[in-house]
Amino acid sequence: MRFSSLDVRRPSHWSGVFVTGTNVASVEVRTNLFSIDVPRKAFGRFAFALNVLDTPPIFVRGYRLRVIARNSAGREYEEDLPFRIR
Repeated sequence: MRFSSLDVRRPSHWSGVFVTGTNVASVEVRTNLFSIDVPRKAFGRFAFALNVLDTPPIFVRGYRLRVIARNSAGREYEEDLPFRIR
């Protein structure tokens, strides 16, 4: 997985790319603030791009970014990363 940054300033552009095994059916990126079902571009390749808008000061802080990959049987693998909105 690769993110354009894990320390995102607002407003800005944020993106991510994931290369997985071909048996991965979905990739989800989530925090307690948002959840993204990452679109599949090809078997084993997922990517997203979005604009981070200006947010209220209460949301400007660190979060736990959870990346969850699931296969078609529902089995999942999760990795947690530090993520900050500035």
